[in-house]
Amino acid sequence: ASAVSERALAGALESLERVRRAQRLILQATASLYPLHEPAAFQASVVRALLGLVEVLTADVGQAQIQALLLRVDEGEIWACSDAHGPMARGPLSEVLPPETCAQIEASVQSRQPLWAPTTVLPLLVGEHLQGVIYLNLTVAPDGRQSLQLFGNQLALMMRNAQLFEMAAFDPLTGVHARGFFDQWLVREVMGAFRARHPISLLMIDLDGMKKVNDVAGHLRGDEALAKVGRILTNATREHDIVGRYGGDEFALILPRETGAGAAEVASRILQEVGVAQVAGPSGPIPLCCSVGAATLDAEGFELKSGGPALAVSYFSSLAQRLVAVADGALYVVKHAGGNGLHQADTLTWPRPEQQPAK
Repeated sequence: ASAVSERALAGALESLERVRRAQRLILQATASLYPLHEPAAFQASVVRALLGLVEVLTADVGQAQIQALLLRVDEGEIWACSDAHGPMARGPLSEVLPPETCAQIEASVQSRQPLWAPTTVLPLLVGEHLQGVIYLNLTVAPDGRQSLQLFGNQLALMMRNAQLFEMAAFDPLTGVHARGFFDQWLVREVMGAFRARHPISLLMIDLDGMKKVNDVAGHLRGDEALAKVGRILTNATREHDIVGRYGGDEFALILPRETGAGAAEVASRILQEVGVAQVAGPSGPIPLCCSVGAATLDAEGFELKSGGPALAVSYFSSLAQRLVAVADGALYVVKHAGGNGLHQADTLTWPRPEQQPAK
């Protein structure tokens, strides 16, 4: 009897230790995930945290054996988003998961209740609103379910925050950043360029002949053209570049740490890729083309006096607006010359606050 009691006590202590480690991991994960992230980075971070948590809760199962999926609800339909290897291709469940897995997920979603065996399905709810689903290809023991549910509750709120972030930060038609987000991010990048003494370039891009596309093929084809260009710009840039829809037919690209020569290379690539795109028209395909204006702020800045006052945010905000104005002026040169080309403005230098040009 004594041996049985000792084993029971050891098992209880081991269970408590697992719960303690799980809760510590949840606190660490949620602290890093609550700040706003772009969707792909958020999804990947969530799955990494989920894998770590499951490994703690199921000590006898190695990560290589765990299939962990984060599924997101989009316009009432569940879309597979991420697994242990990163974001998955978007698609309905039936296209990316086996039928038996789909049936288990659908049953749990319909009942709004977790499924703990033979696999684990945890609906992520904010009130009655389904934000997504966690799927694991294993059974979580009873002593770990509360921890996983706690993580799920936190994750549901984080997914809601991420959804609101997407709605505010991205243009729904083109998939690139919305104007308000872009303007704020440009100021942030200009500040970063000053601190690190690195260059920053900006491209302003305007689609040529969009009135003709809309008049000849209709506004739906015009929207299709804008969406195509949004994808081209996203694919033509680096991960840390920022693509924004500046308004109407105009886009803008922030190229951190990029010189004028580098910005010209990016612009040439964009001109080439947009130049082979087209949309259907009533009399055949309508080719697309664009104009690009480029501006660069050089890497060298003046030195601040030690112990002196820091530069105000308004200094960087005004300089960001100046960068846009110069790139926009370069764009006008191309448009005035007939479009479908690049004009690069002279490189800007960092003005001292007292020399700062008027807006």
